[in-house]
Amino acid sequence: MTRRTSETEQRDVVQLTKDLVGIPSTAKDGDEVYRFARDWLVERGLDARFQETESPFLEYQGFQNLLVSLGDGEGPRVMLNGHLDTVSAGEG
Repeated sequence: MTRRTSETEQRDVVQLTKDLVGIPSTAKDGDEVYRFARDWLVERGLDARFQETESPFLEYQGFQNLLVSLGDGEGPRVMLNGHLDTVSAGEG
């Protein structure tokens, strides 16, 4: 990897972080940040799609999983689990 590529990738990560932080993303209004993430991945050639989830144990219904595939499905598989929603800022 060249020094220039590394600097470009670093700028891309910083910009992505700024974009994500700028989107309201509390649990009740997190749809926009997930749509942004899906679109960002699709623009880079990845297969990214939503999977609807429903559960009587969830406080808020209508959550979606963001599924992302890379490659042809052959070979090892990796599952990453995380979330993009945040907690509202408190007083003080």
